[in-house]
Amino acid sequence: AVDCFKPPGWLPGNRAITRWIDNRTVMVPDKLYESKVIIFTAVFGDFPDELRTSLNQPGNVRCIAYLDRERIGKEQERNGWELRAPVFDDPDPRRRARHHKCLPHIMFPEADYTLWLDGCLQPVQNVLTLSAFFLEDANLCVFKHMDRLCIYEELDTCIALKKDDPDVMRKQIERYRAEGFPPCNGLAETTAVLRRHTDVIRRLNEAWWREISNGSYRDQLSLDYLCWKNGVRYSTFKGTRDRSPHFNWFRHR
Repeated sequence: AVDCFKPPGWLPGNRAITRWIDNRTVMVPDKLYESKVIIFTAVFGDFPDELRTSLNQPGNVRCIAYLDRERIGKEQERNGWELRAPVFDDPDPRRRARHHKCLPHIMFPEADYTLWLDGCLQPVQNVLTLSAFFLEDANLCVFKHMDRLCIYEELDTCIALKKDDPDVMRKQIERYRAEGFPPCNGLAETTAVLRRHTDVIRRLNEAWWREISNGSYRDQLSLDYLCWKNGVRYSTFKGTRDRSPHFNWFRHR
């Protein structure tokens, strides 16, 4: 077990860039208003999250939700979300959702930016503002985990809560340890994932899905390792998933 010391004001590992949106005005470049930007989610199986209207979004932002075919019915739109059937048909609904989460560059080859949201989040801030601010020095933005400091602590928690097969998770994390991934090196919380679609991010997306496909579906176990291995820096949203100026949070039902 790993027990990371958390000093006052601790930040994620040394790859992370922490940038806050303060009360100052964030200038959104004109090119962002000309970009193709997509907010997307995927809800499958027995997870009855509601699709809540994305607030304060400009006209060039589309909201797309992937649902089980039987939940779509004859609807094409719901609360401002375009409804689509799954692109990937993994038997396990949890792994199917992660498949969509990891590979937006395949689903949206035309997109310049995407924002993934778990079903518990509702965006309340203009995604172009978020992109202009949090992707100024990075191509990826996530939440800093509100409770844990690294994947080794995440592993212990996932095992204790029986989130996935413990042998599968241990084997995966021991491989990371053998490669030299250090403890207490930061932990991303991936309820919201903002990406600029660069070649580096496309390769990271595909590597992320390979780890999930071949190992645990718990995607937070692998992202920090992959960022470390591939030299990808990420920025972090303000606050935590349940207390953030960027999103409203609703408890999973």
